[in-house]
Amino acid sequence: MTNLRALDVPALGSATASLGSERLAVRASFIVFLVVRLMAFANDPLLEDHDSISYLQSAKALLSLDPNRIIGLSPDATLFYPFLTAVLGAAVGSIESGARLGSLFLSCLLFSALVVIGKRIATTAETAIGLLLLAMSPFFVRFSYGVLSEPTYVATVYLGIALLLTRLEDPRPGSAALIGLVFGVAFLTRFEGILYLAAVPVFQLAHFIVTEPRRYDLRRLGLWAMAFVLSFCAVAAIQVWRVSERLGYFALNGRQTWAVILHDPGGKSYEERMRGLDYSPTQINREYLHEHPEALGRLVSQAGYGATLTAYAKGIYANLGTLWDRHLGSMLGPLALVFFAFGLLEVYRRGGIAQVSAVLAFLGLGVAAPLAHDEGLVSLRHFAVIGPLCMLIEGIGIVALAQAITYARRGRGKRARLIAPGLVALAIGTVLVPLSRLMFLPDRHNSEYRPADFSIPARLVHDITTRELRRPARIAARKGYFTYFSDSERIAVPYADYEKLVNYLAQNRADFVFLEHREIKGYPFLARFAEGHTSPELERLYQGQDAAGNALELYRFLLDTGGAMAPPRHQR
Repeated sequence: MTNLRALDVPALGSATASLGSERLAVRASFIVFLVVRLMAFANDPLLEDHDSISYLQSAKALLSLDPNRIIGLSPDATLFYPFLTAVLGAAVGSIESGARLGSLFLSCLLFSALVVIGKRIATTAETAIGLLLLAMSPFFVRFSYGVLSEPTYVATVYLGIALLLTRLEDPRPGSAALIGLVFGVAFLTRFEGILYLAAVPVFQLAHFIVTEPRRYDLRRLGLWAMAFVLSFCAVAAIQVWRVSERLGYFALNGRQTWAVILHDPGGKSYEERMRGLDYSPTQINREYLHEHPEALGRLVSQAGYGATLTAYAKGIYANLGTLWDRHLGSMLGPLALVFFAFGLLEVYRRGGIAQVSAVLAFLGLGVAAPLAHDEGLVSLRHFAVIGPLCMLIEGIGIVALAQAITYARRGRGKRARLIAPGLVALAIGTVLVPLSRLMFLPDRHNSEYRPADFSIPARLVHDITTRELRRPARIAARKGYFTYFSDSERIAVPYADYEKLVNYLAQNRADFVFLEHREIKGYPFLARFAEGHTSPELERLYQGQDAAGNALELYRFLLDTGGAMAPPRHQR
């Protein structure tokens, strides 16, 4: 990629400020970036979603130093973010705080990487504006300290890109190994990081083809690519070995099984496909197919590759519509597409089709993996990797639009100098209300759970565990919030009828069943519970409602693993 700073580009700074003041603006943007996030962090928000639970549980397993617990982690798990969480959690004495500090630290690293990238594709003033938009984005504020793997993934990807751009004109094996290491860590953080194993060498090859005069030859390019691939694979081998050992066959990540199940065009609902008992009375479908590759292969062949590809295509089309209609505006802001369009035109004016192609290729790579999710399951955070670059392009676009307005009005003097700051203020003004809520109003409820909903049933579980079980309770629950906060072991809730459910609970040695009715709508067994026609082995301990008025129930399961009825609780 050509260094745009070397081109004759009219910069806002040339008319309004010295280069020193522009650099000061970048530093000021970082201060805003950090202060806003620390203020929002201080509100101690709830966990972001159910994935947060899995990262915290993985971190606890790593902290236990128990080889069996570590090897037994789900093949879906990626371990770099839980490892970072475990290290910081041990240092500060709290797993949750360690997880948030890890995300915040990597988000600050993202800011630094964007400064480096900005030097290659924008003026200092344009970079400062893009960074300020990122600093004030409500989505990225909450994202920056989220208990999620995406903040770490986004930061490592941009760090890798920054390293790549600084060494693009002079590729050496040593720098290739460093870049491969960074992108390998991205793969250890998110499965879609595997895309960069091919994308980065292709990018370097494209640079070799379009750049004249060249400072290196094909032999040097080949050595660079080999060093990059070997370094990436050396890091990735940690994940590949663990997952393959766990599943019994070569696999990059357990999500490969999810992909097959999600795109099975059999007409079943998502819950039935993932959590049915079609293959085993003791394991839900997802877990069984993880451990039985022969059954997974049969599922693919029965569905037919053509039907599976058709299901993929339909899902991609639907998710692309969701990205355009909902996610881009929510992530970038209401005026983002206008500024981005002007920025892309300015990139084309400066660097031609090669520059625009490089930008669009990266954005396409960022959305490729999320678009392949099953329809309706893709969320805004899955697309977060494209946001920072879009905001840098927005910064270019704001300056370009300001200059266009100035030239059109033949403006000079003080009024002309206010156009760009006015556009920045307009962009930030549209997000001030949600941003202020993050900074000043503590978050006490999200769409998935509320701690107050769990207080009474968690106390009941704790009392019985302490008095009778004297070990961590095993609780069947659709999601892991309740089991995490009650410090219990979670068993998946199967999509099954009542009789199969009881047998499943017995075979899995369940102690309790926690039912959140909104999470299990349509499950065949739910009608028996709703009608109150449960059998004696299930003793209801608690009945309540969540914030939306949906039923919550806690049952004690009184059937031992041998299938014989245990004595009633009051006789024990």
